[in-house]
Amino acid sequence: YDLDTKAYVDLVKHQANLKYRLKKGGICSFGKTNISGLKTIDEKVILSRVRAKEGERFNPKKVKETYADIYQLNSFDSVQINVNRKFYNEVPVDIALEEVKDAYHLEVGAGYDTYIGPRVHASIVKKNAWGNAKEAKLKLSWSQKEQLAIGEFYKPALFFLFDYGIDFGMNFGYSNLIYPGFREKKGFDRFFLEHNEGRLKLKVGMAVENIDISEEDNLKKGESILQAINAGTFLLLYPYIDMIYDARDDILNPKFGYYFATALEYGLDYKPNASSYLKAYIEGRAIYTFFDKLTLATVGKLGIVDEQRNELPESKLFFAGGSFSNRAYGFNTIGVIESKTSDSINGASTMLNLSVEADYPLHDKIYGALFSDNTMLNENSYDFSGDVISSAGLGVRYLTPIGPFKLDVGFNVNKPSEYGISFQIGQSF
Repeated sequence: YDLDTKAYVDLVKHQANLKYRLKKGGICSFGKTNISGLKTIDEKVILSRVRAKEGERFNPKKVKETYADIYQLNSFDSVQINVNRKFYNEVPVDIALEEVKDAYHLEVGAGYDTYIGPRVHASIVKKNAWGNAKEAKLKLSWSQKEQLAIGEFYKPALFFLFDYGIDFGMNFGYSNLIYPGFREKKGFDRFFLEHNEGRLKLKVGMAVENIDISEEDNLKKGESILQAINAGTFLLLYPYIDMIYDARDDILNPKFGYYFATALEYGLDYKPNASSYLKAYIEGRAIYTFFDKLTLATVGKLGIVDEQRNELPESKLFFAGGSFSNRAYGFNTIGVIESKTSDSINGASTMLNLSVEADYPLHDKIYGALFSDNTMLNENSYDFSGDVISSAGLGVRYLTPIGPFKLDVGFNVNKPSEYGISFQIGQSF
């Protein structure tokens, strides 16, 4: 658009007339991308994060996405994008960068988790490790219920496929986690290729896991075992695919939009005693805000495990409970459901979960919430006929710069004495 403004002042009448003339111009498109400030990072790495592509129609959202994706490389102290120049309706994208000076970041902390309880954790990250925005990370965590050590490596823009940058990553480590009724010790190694483009995230990889399952005498009163725990050592080798399409207007506190995610893994029977299986997971979310106040959200989840050859470790099956599942129960404390008020410690082969929530402002940054969580866990694959544990509850949200701080209290609608308290930063939808 071409804008022409003029002001006519009448000193006698003590008045001013303002005239605005707005003339629609031609359609602008993005021009060439110009990058400056790189020392140890190739331009192709930055170009793999540029969403404002040459020749495409100008869109400020694409500029914002470009800034966010470059900054997420965690290799720059400064990222500046200028789109103020225009030549015959073509807008060049000027990117000025300053690489990180302090490559190491150390973090040590303590916290509380609603499932594993008090924990201490530490991590060290090397930014722009060996150039080209590669990143190396080591994470350690300890609590009475879980001990965890993970190493990570990430290389952006390993290669390009049809002008799309493909990243490479790997993570490996060891975990020791106590479930109700059993303990899982796991060593793992994963390699993957990944592409992120705007709202779409796609990951394809290969994983190997060495899982040791042993019985644990920690059942609560009233808990039961439907069948014997599959104790022993399991060596799993499987390819996997993860896909996310995130159309929410905000990640931490969305008001509008939708979200879709799916994950698929297939266990390979590479030797006679190997476990062959198919595991699929689908999740959908929808959020809408009425009158800029009342936010309604729904989250649906479906999971299937189809054991084709040999048994799986219990931890590969589905459990429920926690902030992102059924809030009347602790994290992953619901096993196969026996009735509307009881469950076992065994994992399920079929899972359904539906949550509905309403948030409304009470005062300033404080919001109140009503929610309902409904869970079905069946020991048989593709069997959706099981009983459902339904919960309802109240919550309070306090808005912070890093997302809402949530405190929820949920209870089983058929057994109100069964209740849970959960808290987190960020929404469940």
